[in-house]
Amino acid sequence: MQWSHSPQSKGTARFSASVSAGTSSFSQNVNLISESYSRSINAQFNSNVSYSKSFRAVNISMNMRHNQNVQTGLVNLTMPEMSLNANRIYLFKNSQKLSKTVLGKLGLSYSMTAKNDLSNAPKRNPTSYNVVNRGSLDDSLVSFSPENFDIIFDRAKNGMRHSIPISTSFNVMKYFTVSPSFNYTELWYPKELRYTYVPEEEGVRIDTLRGFSRAGYYSSGASVNTRLYGFYPIGGKKIQAIRHVMTPSIGFSYSPDFGAEKYGYYDEVQINEEGDTRTLSKFEGFAYGSPARGESASMSFSLNNNIEMKVKTKNDSIDEYKKVKLFDNLSFNSGYNFAADSFKLSNISMGARTSFLNRTITVSFAGSIDPYVYILDSIKYSSGGAKTVYDHKIDRFAWNNGDGLGQLSRGTISLGFNLKPKTKKKNTQKNNQEQNGRGEGYDPNDLSDPNNPYSDPYNLEEGVRNGEFLGPNNNQYTAYNDANQYVDFSIPWSLRANYSYNYSKVGFDDSRVTQSLSFSGSISLTEKTQIGFNSGYDIKNKEFTVTRLNLSRDLHCWTLNFNWVPFGPNQSYFVEIRVLSTLLSDLKLDKRSRSAYRGF
Repeated sequence: MQWSHSPQSKGTARFSASVSAGTSSFSQNVNLISESYSRSINAQFNSNVSYSKSFRAVNISMNMRHNQNVQTGLVNLTMPEMSLNANRIYLFKNSQKLSKTVLGKLGLSYSMTAKNDLSNAPKRNPTSYNVVNRGSLDDSLVSFSPENFDIIFDRAKNGMRHSIPISTSFNVMKYFTVSPSFNYTELWYPKELRYTYVPEEEGVRIDTLRGFSRAGYYSSGASVNTRLYGFYPIGGKKIQAIRHVMTPSIGFSYSPDFGAEKYGYYDEVQINEEGDTRTLSKFEGFAYGSPARGESASMSFSLNNNIEMKVKTKNDSIDEYKKVKLFDNLSFNSGYNFAADSFKLSNISMGARTSFLNRTITVSFAGSIDPYVYILDSIKYSSGGAKTVYDHKIDRFAWNNGDGLGQLSRGTISLGFNLKPKTKKKNTQKNNQEQNGRGEGYDPNDLSDPNNPYSDPYNLEEGVRNGEFLGPNNNQYTAYNDANQYVDFSIPWSLRANYSYNYSKVGFDDSRVTQSLSFSGSISLTEKTQIGFNSGYDIKNKEFTVTRLNLSRDLHCWTLNFNWVPFGPNQSYFVEIRVLSTLLSDLKLDKRSRSAYRGF
């Protein structure tokens, strides 16, 4: 069952519903591989019903969520989740003497969230100690049915969280912006836990005490940032100059140890007859968790870079030069916890993104460097030849050992290729940007582009006429169908490919490398006919992933779609003729093959 509903909004109220549910036998009995590969292998169903209302100074919202796995039988239900957010208030804004001072910029806001999570999942079982009063069904996933509602409601996670952030900002030496802040959070729960060691059973008894219980915690901090501009004139025939913008930022935050006895949120509990103890929270596993243990006094630092050059244009009588980005972003960041006992420096993260040929080719990199030294203890091999590495990290920086910044523990390189001809039709990228106000242009044929309003088959806010959704170029298509069914015939042809290389390594263990490659494309044979394909290549197993070919034909009020999986264990085809109008969406004719998919 699928249901999507988003009525026309009136005033400041909004309502929307997207419901998806199914039985465990549906995907086994219906061959969806040729119509929608993602749906054919999907065992997960998700739903959300939401309502929101805005007042002059307050916004409220309510959501009900559901997710279900038909293979495992797991059901999670949030019913309801409510939130209230008050607009920021400037306490001294109306004071003539203080309006332009630090106090004049001092503002606070308030937010509240409350939720009730229901699940038929097993109760969490602590691994470090024995629970003597654990029930016979606590380790079981129970059926989500009325006869088990008492068990499900007993496992419910519910509570309320209040947050009050306070902040201001001021300039130092004209070019540096300082932003101090203070955040207070309070948690409300309808119960708390009490722990008692039972010597006779050599374990811990956990009792649930019903009644109002609260926990409050806070943190404070400040950040300093500025912006530096570098301009390097070149004066060449093609390149005039290079412009470099650096945005450094330093932040400091502090929070006390809320695991201390004076706060009363944690208990030191004996767990065995040897006298070993554990520090256990009274709110363990609750909806919003517990105040954090351990004092934290951390400094964070980051550096973002944007580099572009001014290049002379060939056919532009208005602007003699245009800007070409060398790096959309080049960033580095890390942190240092002064209150930590050891390993105070966080991993050094870095990232870069650039594009070429008017964003036809995009390249991005993300990585993380571990700055500490690893010591090898031993390497052992099993009888089957499997290798096991035993090592440990010590509190010593890699550069003190002459090992540079450290070890690259994670790295990802992505290369994207998107090629298509320019279109002279009215619904161009620029018009799409201006008409829909999405901030950046988009390719109306690329339904994976988040800037494309038509990428969401449930988005009804961009234009509805007589109950029919209007896509790009006023093409009508049913809103609740698979987004892949929409075809933009204004694009003569397109070709897209994406390659990703992922690397990870910890200590002396062998590095792990994964690679993925996917590609898709389309070509319009006529103004009303288009063929397309999408596939991928499994580099490790040296074989193609599921490959799908499709043919679409615009029959004015009707549309014809043919999908074919030509090879592999999921060979199949699907033919459909349907009316474009959503009001007559049930008027259709389809034929699908019955293949080896049943045994998939």
